[in-house]
Amino acid sequence: MQTKVYSAFQARNNFGELLNLVYYQNIEVVIEKMNKPVARIVPIQKAKVNKQLIKFNPPTFKMGKINSSLHRSEIYDDYLDKKFLAK
Repeated sequence: MQTKVYSAFQARNNFGELLNLVYYQNIEVVIEKMNKPVARIVPIQKAKVNKQLIKFNPPTFKMGKINSSLHRSEIYDDYLDKKFLAK
């Protein structure tokens, strides 16, 4: 696989172009900051998948003195229902 190296400044200014290189031409892109490699963009098929990210489950929160835990989406949905459907 061919590799191209870009500075962080170049990567910021040409990010769409870098994605096109990776997607259409199957080229790996290395991004450097102060002449040290800090990131790599590779085609998704070649990337190692972090299994912890796939299993990510956002935390639940205890609300005040209530003994049940609610997910943040449940709290937000309830808030929106009360605010907009009560009218």
